[in-house]
Amino acid sequence: MTDETTIELHDPEYDDPVCAEIRRIREEIDAECNHDIGELFRSMRERERLLPPERFGSPPARRNG
Repeated sequence: MTDETTIELHDPEYDDPVCAEIRRIREEIDAECNHDIGELFRSMRERERLLPPERFGSPPARRNG
């Protein structure tokens, strides 16, 4: 079975839809913070604070040896 819609990933004209969506979301968040990295950091911390505590579990204990 051959696929007629082969995607050439190294083609500069190809724009992966997942990457395009991520770029769009990043631009929206950046615009919400007026392109200010400090404001972006504060916004991320505030959003993080509003998440339930169970979202931040402890990392697994490291074993020596």
